[in-house]
Amino acid sequence: MMNKQIILKQRPKGLPEKDTWEFQSHPIPEPGDGEVLIQHHYISLDPAMRGW
Repeated sequence: MMNKQIILKQRPKGLPEKDTWEFQSHPIPEPGDGEVLIQHHYISLDPAMRGW
């Protein structure tokens, strides 16, 4: 299983563009004793979060 990441490469000036982000994939290690692996399906990134 792979961990897909979208990394903020630089703070946007105005609207973000494609080069604002860096897309990466990394293998997910197997959980150890007493650990669990959780897969989520949705995430919300709302404009108001920028001011928090």
